[in-house]
Amino acid sequence: MGSIQQFTTQSHSGQRDWNIRFSSEIYNNEMPQLAELLQAIDPAPPLLNNEADTFSWSLTPKGNFTVQSLYEHLSGNQNLDFTSAIVWN
Repeated sequence: MGSIQQFTTQSHSGQRDWNIRFSSEIYNNEMPQLAELLQAIDPAPPLLNNEADTFSWSLTPKGNFTVQSLYEHLSGNQNLDFTSAIVWN
C-alpha cells in the first residue's frame, strides 16, 4: 500500500500519469486485465494536494466500511462493483 503520489509521475508540462510497477512482467494475455484495472482506477490520476490519501465507503453515510452495509448491498445486488463503493478522497 502507498500513496497515490508514489504511483504517479509528472511530466514537464505538469500532466500526471499512472506509474504502476508490477513485481513480474505483464504478458500479452494479461493486458485486458491491466486495461480493466486502469479503467477502474480512472485513466487519469486524481489531482494531488498536500493532504494524506483517504478512502471513503460510499455505501454508508459517514463513509466508513461496515459488514452490514456490504451485506445489505449484496442482498439487493448480485453484481457488486467495488470500484463504485470505494471512493478516493
